[in-house]
Amino acid sequence: MQKTVSARNSFCSLLFAALTGSVLGACNHAAVAQKVGTTTAIPAAAAAVKGHAFGDTIKHAIRVLSLNRTTEIADVFMRQPNNVIVLAVEPGHDIEVIYPSPGSGTKKKLSSNNFRFGMQRIELVAKSNATGEGPGARQAYEACMRTRSAMVRQEAARVVRDSTGRIISGGDIVVGREPPTCDLLSSVPLEAQWDRKPLPPRAPSERYLVVLTSSNKIEALDLMVRMEGLSTVASDVALTIEAIAAGIFVGVSDSYGGTWVNW
Repeated sequence: MQKTVSARNSFCSLLFAALTGSVLGACNHAAVAQKVGTTTAIPAAAAAVKGHAFGDTIKHAIRVLSLNRTTEIADVFMRQPNNVIVLAVEPGHDIEVIYPSPGSGTKKKLSSNNFRFGMQRIELVAKSNATGEGPGARQAYEACMRTRSAMVRQEAARVVRDSTGRIISGGDIVVGREPPTCDLLSSVPLEAQWDRKPLPPRAPSERYLVVLTSSNKIEALDLMVRMEGLSTVASDVALTIEAIAAGIFVGVSDSYGGTWVNW
């Protein structure tokens, strides 16, 4: 490549000497235009992680730029950053949907084509101080308890017992009069009731990070249904992962592409 550039510069210099400076200007303009046209090219740092691309590798070019297996963070270049699916595939064992997923997987935009995925799994843990956190939760709870107490007293007043304590009358259950169950957390927003507890990194195993993009979006429910019918076993890793991608996108997307790297 260096020889080609040098030859071009020498050629432009000769033209300038033989003709006019306008020709050299045209050569420089062509070089600038070529540089501008590469703004969405895959960055050179993409070679930092050896990947295996498949599918439409032009339209859906994807490269894993870096992968930290301790923090479980990956920086990824995607030419088409829409409709992204990130998987952790353990051949013969499991396919884990990392993104989009409520249990793990965050996506942060670093630039127009570079994104950072946080893949650490989390556990939802009930907050010890969740009681009364929601606006008006205490007032609603106390109002419910007052209503419940009033209903219990009314029902008790209807019951007539003899000297042995046996109910003589008024013991039939009145439909619709069951006292309400009062839960202080019922009026607290769900997110206010739980803490997100990061889990340790995934245990070492034969695992592959798979990043996919497609021309059409797959809804979360449809993705889960499709995942249920997929197999994690094929004659080799590449065929296994490509078969998983084909099963996800069959009948949905006109085009898709992806890459996988060792995790």
